[in-house]
Amino acid sequence: MRISRDQKKAMAAGLAAELSAGDSIFASFAGMTFADASALRESLRPAGARFRVVRRSVAAHALKAAGLVPGDRTVGKGPTALLTMSGPEAIAPAARAAVRFAKARPVIEIKGGFQGGQWISPETVSALSEIGSRPELLSQLAASLESARSSIRFALDALIRARQQQA
Repeated sequence: MRISRDQKKAMAAGLAAELSAGDSIFASFAGMTFADASALRESLRPAGARFRVVRRSVAAHALKAAGLVPGDRTVGKGPTALLTMSGPEAIAPAARAAVRFAKARPVIEIKGGFQGGQWISPETVSALSEIGSRPELLSQLAASLESARSSIRFALDALIRARQQQA
């Protein structure tokens, strides 16, 4: 489908605004079928992420306009797919869904992305995929705090009993 230069500029400007506003993950998708793309979109929806195919030139202009510098030159090479997140807390669940999909269907290769305006490597995206959800992390924090509180209470109770035995 042919689009005019003005349409490409408008698309790049819209994409630049979206890239500046949130986190994103870039991937290649050579050999992906429509069914695969639909399955990936479905798996990303609960995470608050969006998958779409973008033209290489539009992606390159959008990155430049957003002031983002990819750490990998292959981001703009070959078929380019983009995952954008609805908020900063969505990158871990989106990375989890994308990495899980890439393992099940090797037609997608994660190239890296941007988190907070900084380039993250494919290895970092994979590491983000292993982070638990917000409720899981909050429950782990609460358990750690409760454990520390219990340890302090046990130590103080031991001191009180020792003093009572001395008296």
